Amino acid sequence: MEDEDYDYSDHVLLEEDQAAEIAAISEEEKQLHIERNHQQAMDHVKKRKLTMGSHHGLLTPLPSDWEFPSMTWSQLIENWFLGNQRDNLPPIIDLDSKLVKHCNKGSGNRMRGNMVAFMRVVEMEAREKSCWKNNNREWTNEYVRNMIDEIRGDFTKKYMLGNNRKCENSWSTVYGRMSKTGAFRAAKRAKRAREEE
Repeated sequence: MEDEDYDYSDHVLLEEDQAAEIAAISEEEKQLHIERNHQQAMDHVKKRKLTMGSHHGLLTPLPSDWEFPSMTWSQLIENWFLGNQRDNLPPIIDLDSKLVKHCNKGSGNRMRGNMVAFMRVVEMEAREKSCWKNNNREWTNEYVRNMIDEIRGDFTKKYMLGNNRKCENSWSTVYGRMSKTGAFRAAKRAKRAREEE
């Protein structure tokens, strides 16, 4: 008799409320996760301190006697997106030709151009492995290192003659090998194909 008197509609409403609560919690958790990630990125940016100066008629973060440092291929990738806080180097991607033309005895623009070509090949390889971010501001230290680890095997085989020494080749040595293998033409073709899509 008691079952006949029980109003199941209250029970159904209670289950619906719980389901809505669970859905709301998961949405709140997602939003909290996004906000935490954004805050960590902002904290990382706030820690950066660049010294600005004026020379060669420009306001610049680079000292007047600054030169591109010697870098391994993986260091170039890291410095391209993240810079080097210890050496007061902003991300190389942010250094335009006006800022670097006086560097390396006047060959800064040529060197930066070679770095751009090098990074085009890195982008092509990373896109093939589905580990490339289109927004340059989304690159974090962890993501850059993961991308390097992801492309390392094929990169070593193609551009370092199968040399498995970890990160020992300079970027300019790898650049020379890329040139010999036709990687720059392949990267330009891949970029054109992406733009036509």
